[in-house]
Amino acid sequence: MIFHSNSRYKEYLEMMEGEIEKLESGDLGRLRSVYGAFATQDYQLIKRAGEAVRRQLSPMTNLQLLGLCRKFGSYTSLEWSINWAEVSPDRIQKVLSGEACRYILILGSFHPNGYYREKCVLAMADYPGMLFWVFPRMNDWVEQVRDVADVVLDKFLIGCGAKELMESIPAFERLRAGRRRTEGRMQVLEEQIEERLSHVLREMEPGEIFCMELGVRMALYRTAVVSELWILEEMEAYQEMEKVSCLKRFLTRKIFSHPDCTPERAQRYLWDTSSQVRRMAVEYRYERLKSGWPGLDRMLLDKSRGVREYVVYILERHGGVDIREYYLGHLEDLRPENAILGLAEYSRSGNVLPLVKCLQRPERSVLKCTLLALGSQEDFSDEELFWGYLLEERIELSRAAFLSIRKKRFHFGAERIYGAYRKAEYAHQKKYLLKLLLAESSWERLPFLLRLYRRDMPELEGDQILSGIQVRFMYAQVSQVLHRDILSALEECRGELPAGVEEGILYDLRFLAHRPG
Repeated sequence: MIFHSNSRYKEYLEMMEGEIEKLESGDLGRLRSVYGAFATQDYQLIKRAGEAVRRQLSPMTNLQLLGLCRKFGSYTSLEWSINWAEVSPDRIQKVLSGEACRYILILGSFHPNGYYREKCVLAMADYPGMLFWVFPRMNDWVEQVRDVADVVLDKFLIGCGAKELMESIPAFERLRAGRRRTEGRMQVLEEQIEERLSHVLREMEPGEIFCMELGVRMALYRTAVVSELWILEEMEAYQEMEKVSCLKRFLTRKIFSHPDCTPERAQRYLWDTSSQVRRMAVEYRYERLKSGWPGLDRMLLDKSRGVREYVVYILERHGGVDIREYYLGHLEDLRPENAILGLAEYSRSGNVLPLVKCLQRPERSVLKCTLLALGSQEDFSDEELFWGYLLEERIELSRAAFLSIRKKRFHFGAERIYGAYRKAEYAHQKKYLLKLLLAESSWERLPFLLRLYRRDMPELEGDQILSGIQVRFMYAQVSQVLHRDILSALEECRGELPAGVEEGILYDLRFLAHRPG
């Protein structure tokens, strides 16, 4: 180890052994201390530390590793005993495999010591696939490091393949946004990369691009659009093939802002697989046309609530369609789900009878949508209907009933809910019944929660019940009957409750007034 002093050498090695073990177990926070091993003369320690680093970092993508490197550079200690300016990567390269050494150099290029960063960047020239990691150092706060990175970058730009170039675009984007880059050099670099990228984008199969991680594709799309490497038709082709919603939205936004785009051209996006793209297309056409258009009413049946609501907004402003009647007229369609939901969104009352009629349909999706729609109707008060579906073995119907019960703020009483919980055969029934029980009055539910609680029950369920037991309203009145029931429940679950819970309940009961009964 290159130390200013040798007094702590033995102690340092002992500490390092422990840190490497923790890194090997997956604790990436130990990287900053383990990295000190590469300043030692102990080749065995260097080798072990290098392999530990390689195993932890090799599964990472460049973008994942970049985030880790930034933390490493921010928190790595400039330990007083190590003179990093005198540490040479040459010695490390003699001991470690090429892959392990590659990761050591990448981390080293983010090291707080500028002299060491410079050496690491220079050593990168000996390893393929390092283009991504040279870009950050082009924006280094030390001029000498920037100069070395510039020299190394020229080598990589000449020799790198199309895939490496494309995967390095996120790092290039960050360099573009940097403050320390040299403007003249940056202009030349931009021209070089854009020219190369223009050819690569046209030569590579789209499938190769879609295999790249999301962050890389987004950077590629941004660069291609900002640098005008694509014509409108190329943007449209990639938008159509792209499956990730946020990337489709980005490309769609750029297509709609293109001077050659027209409302007629944008019509194709009204039927896009992405609901957000469909919404954007409706907005774009409306902004351009300033009115509705023939066939717009069909989009009242769109799968997306956001699309339906925006179409309602347009049609209400410009007339021509009785929206409620339109939805009512589609309740008997082969697939009426969107009409059911749209009707409930548009009109909060006066629709109970046609909606209840939909419950005669056999399709689960229709029943689910109808239950949700009835939950939004202000004039629907049949809580027993929801109770029946809550106890359904079909989980989607049980959940829809639960959501509507909660929305309508129906209360069935703690005793009834507890009884249903004890008889419930399915996990989803128990889950929703427990949620309803927890929504009842804190003292009314208490004896039933006590009877349910067991030490050996599933953690999540146990935590929910225990939380409900411990949350008690202190300005309530507790009847004598309820008081006796609570004491009885405490007796039944004796030995199951955590320490102090029973005592707390008994203490609180002393201060609550009793109602007769």
